[in-house]
Amino acid sequence: MTEREKIIYKTQPRLILLSITLGGFVLSQLLSILILKSSKNDFSYLPISFIILFETLSLTALYYFLKIRTVQLSEKALIISYLNLPIREKFTFEEIKSLHQTKEKVIINEGVFSKSGYNFYHITTLILLKNDKMIKLYSIGEMDFQELIQTFQRLRRGEGKIKVQKRHRFLYLLDNLHDVFMTIIFLFITIGLGCALLFG
Repeated sequence: MTEREKIIYKTQPRLILLSITLGGFVLSQLLSILILKSSKNDFSYLPISFIILFETLSLTALYYFLKIRTVQLSEKALIISYLNLPIREKFTFEEIKSLHQTKEKVIINEGVFSKSGYNFYHITTLILLKNDKMIKLYSIGEMDFQELIQTFQRLRRGEGKIKVQKRHRFLYLLDNLHDVFMTIIFLFITIGLGCALLFG
């Protein structure tokens, strides 16, 4: 990307992805520390097995956290970049055939805590290139995608100069309203366990 290339719009990762990956990494590390503290240097197969399990979960969560991708729009190109890594792919508007999004309802714990269970949506953003290559992204919310597609179409049509667009925090929370409950649970458990290890 050249220095003159200005980013007009940038997507933000969904809250559920950030909370599950980052929260999963921290929570797994805290659980490993808890097992280390409670075993008191008396290691048997069971504590070692749990430590290996939690460290594997921790590394998996970290891997997926590092793999979170965002989309940026410049005046002439669409750029897919990793949120936490300096890796990016750039496609001119002419290379892109279509952009669309699919939404699938997922129900967790149906009948355990309530009759309906906890619902969340598996949202997939699909970028189809003219060479028939398909790029799938799971990090873009619905409202974010609507802003992305509108800006993309305006830039593609060449509708004059378009100002840099920034999303407000309120709109980000509104777009991630279904994910706030799960994020609060993750934060509550992680902070509670962290406090118990530090001050207990």
